[in-house]
Amino acid sequence: MTRILIIVACFVGILHGKAQELTVCVNGQPLESLLTKEEVQSLYRLNITGKLTDADYAFLRNEPMNNLKVLNLRDADIDTIPAKAFVGWNKGEEVIDLHSKYHQFKLLLPKTIIHIGDSAFYAHQSLIELNITGNMPECGKHVFYVGYSKSHQRGSIRWTIAEENRRYKINNGIISSIDGRVVFQTNEEINEIYFDEGVSTIAAHAFEDCLLNQVVLPESIDSIGDYAFHNLGVMNYVMKTKTIYSGEYLFVCKAQIPPSLGTDALNIDHEPGMNFFTLYVPTESVDLYKSTEGWNGFWKIESIGKLKEWNPHHISLYNAASVLHKISSFSSTLLCTAPDAVKLEVYTMDAIKVGEARFVDGEATVKVGQVPAMYLYIVTYPDGRRESGKARVSEE
Repeated sequence: MTRILIIVACFVGILHGKAQELTVCVNGQPLESLLTKEEVQSLYRLNITGKLTDADYAFLRNEPMNNLKVLNLRDADIDTIPAKAFVGWNKGEEVIDLHSKYHQFKLLLPKTIIHIGDSAFYAHQSLIELNITGNMPECGKHVFYVGYSKSHQRGSIRWTIAEENRRYKINNGIISSIDGRVVFQTNEEINEIYFDEGVSTIAAHAFEDCLLNQVVLPESIDSIGDYAFHNLGVMNYVMKTKTIYSGEYLFVCKAQIPPSLGTDALNIDHEPGMNFFTLYVPTESVDLYKSTEGWNGFWKIESIGKLKEWNPHHISLYNAASVLHKISSFSSTLLCTAPDAVKLEVYTMDAIKVGEARFVDGEATVKVGQVPAMYLYIVTYPDGRRESGKARVSEE
């Protein structure tokens, strides 16, 4: 049994001693047996080599580890993070910003990673940074789904790329291959997304559970992976209540030949297809899309020619859209600063309207109810353009 222990004194006083960085090699012995109770309580960074078992993941998941901020699996012998391995994760450094208090945690993925299992981070409550040290892993179903419960803090995921990793890039929150042809995931909490020409593949689960109202795919697109646009988050809640989005739910595909679709690539929750989105395609391809399985599940299929007056607020893989508003919070109140805006609307994450306010001298405020909590907001300008997003609101 090999155990390497590195202790770095940080001179940070905590209840059980000084903060520690530990490196542990796991070779067939439970991780729990390699750490003392004092070490568990004082850990701020844990580096693991070897292969973790289901029991080890359960230990990491269930042990409080109140001071753990970084889990480094970079050199671990792991190709798959199991299903539900980090379900309900709520560890990390407590961060206080203008919006709220939350936990921020960093996980360095193994260089040998291939797959992240179904619901691996389901219902997590931390802002988790996933650092890609090797290959971009394939993701299972609902890996990062956090739901819309009011009973706990909603978590979020932020992908980053190790400095030495030259296989991938992140532009405007979109993680893609270095040549931009394959899109894997997004970091942005966005409502509309627009891809420039050159993107040919949307990877499996890339936008599963995202909050998307409008999607624009380029002429170069030729394949969309399993569950890539499955269960577009808030939309099924919006349909059961009053819509918070007055624009058209639209999905534009500029490809003349319908791209190939993986399993349930365009399904929303348990519905048979994108049945409240209008699909816009090249005029000469309308009938072809209507007769192609998977694509024919849209509410309507129309010619792109009908969108001549359409000017989307888009997020491009290469060019960021200009966002004019700024969001902050204080005393259970959401504050928006935006030049020339006329109205601020605020909604709960299950699409229930909290309130709205007119802008005066470039500012508008809306008092919310439950805090700390995440809220949806929409900023409207005189020309009808809208900017939207999510913000945490705290008591202070």
